[in-house]
Amino acid sequence: MTDLNYDIDSLFSIPIHYIKLDNFDDVRNHLIDYAYDVRENNIGRSASNKGGFQSEPFYVDDTNDILHSLIINIISKIPCFKKNVNVECDAWVNINPPKSFNAKHCHPNCDIAAVLWIKIPKNSGDIVFESPFNFLSYKEMDSYNEDFKKKTKYYHSYTYPPKEGVVVLFPAHLQHKVHENKSDEDRISVSFNLKILDV
Repeated sequence: MTDLNYDIDSLFSIPIHYIKLDNFDDVRNHLIDYAYDVRENNIGRSASNKGGFQSEPFYVDDTNDILHSLIINIISKIPCFKKNVNVECDAWVNINPPKSFNAKHCHPNCDIAAVLWIKIPKNSGDIVFESPFNFLSYKEMDSYNEDFKKKTKYYHSYTYPPKEGVVVLFPAHLQHKVHENKSDEDRISVSFNLKILDV
């Protein structure tokens, strides 16, 4: 019997950018108040948020505004972007009370989607990404053992537990959802979209 010298290469991976904000505790309560002010002064919209509040999108460009300034700072410091990348950004506030959730969706008309987790009580809902290869490669994915799936992160779906003061950016085409808030408090986040204008 022939021995095998086996290895794995991953091609065409899907980048998930994970950014932890330093000194988030200094702005956390201000951002929570900001979110509730937005809800008080905004009719909201019906999109992926089921049972909760989702504000109308707003263009991010005001450096004198605490949330706008934070998002601009995050975008300007993403280390893997080229220095000449020019983007437009719009954002919206999400307040998910107990029993609310976000249905599966993607973010059309942009290139990169993101979420900033502001207030995340325990059991208030994980974000779940669905593989874009789920339909085409369903049986193939099922044929692999758990060691292979863990090493390659080649799953039908993948769950990220949210953490306060963390931003996750991902390709806007990637289908995702947020599980039901099973806590007894509001879950607060801000989502934003980046449209790449020039590279």
